[in-house]
Amino acid sequence: LSAVAEVMEGAGPVSAVAAEMRELEHAMGDPERADEMDAIIERYGELQHRFEELDGYALDGRAREVLDGLGFSQEMMDGDVSKLSGGWKMRVALARILLMRPD
Repeated sequence: LSAVAEVMEGAGPVSAVAAEMRELEHAMGDPERADEMDAIIERYGELQHRFEELDGYALDGRAREVLDGLGFSQEMMDGDVSKLSGGWKMRVALARILLMRPD
């Protein structure tokens, strides 16, 4: 997962929708699932609508804003969390808390 995705994980229902969208994005790129493509695309459209209803795109922006405030570069935000040092992983955890409690 990217740092942004990890931070959004704690954001309730929107994180579950985002996770399923990521799975379907991988499925769309899998040639072995070509026979399921219509159903995959239909489900993705439903999820995209739900993601918008839950203000998911704004959440992504807020997650990036919090990470930026904690010193993350764009590359670090989009890179794999598992490749970060312990200190940066702690900042990801902090960003997750800050995103859940914006006040």
